[in-house]
Amino acid sequence: MTFYEKAKIFFESENLDSYFSCDLKWASTYSEHRIKLRKQLYKYTKNKSVLDLTKRPSLPDQSISISHCPKIGGFVISKNNVGLDLEQYQRLSQNLIKRISDNSEHKYFDDESFQLIWTIKEAVFKASQGKVKVISDIKVLNNQKIQPNLEKMQNAEAFEISDLIYFKSEAEVQNLKFKVYSMVSKCDDICLSVAFEI
Repeated sequence: MTFYEKAKIFFESENLDSYFSCDLKWASTYSEHRIKLRKQLYKYTKNKSVLDLTKRPSLPDQSISISHCPKIGGFVISKNNVGLDLEQYQRLSQNLIKRISDNSEHKYFDDESFQLIWTIKEAVFKASQGKVKVISDIKVLNNQKIQPNLEKMQNAEAFEISDLIYFKSEAEVQNLKFKVYSMVSKCDDICLSVAFEI
């Protein structure tokens, strides 16, 4: 099962009232990755405005967030303000993470999840819809490992969780609060976080 399939099943199991899609051919290392992702976004939304690469995609009644890294690209659509960040696990150094976070946040993360601080804050930054100007102003309030709810999964029998670690977090900035769902796959070298304003 691919990382994409595992991520999609995980989000379905959490009943997040959103649509998530990612693909290796939307990775920033592929030519025309942006237009390929936008075409898929159009296929789902049927709204031609999302094809305009000069503008951030938007819909009148839904929030859209896009993310690319050298290994994968994706998007998420939700009725709530939403933010998506995809990153390569190995590219996120501890020095980088420490520049945008503080010791009070570090206690929620161990060595295998420390890189999530970046993707959580980046996803919240995007979900804030321009209200947050500095990523280090975002505070991660907690972070806990979770197990996917296999009872709610349609394809549970095909779901292998050994190489993936799942997390649920909360974050805040100014008067805004966010719920964040994250995945780390060391074998795929990918971190993913999706933030929803609550």
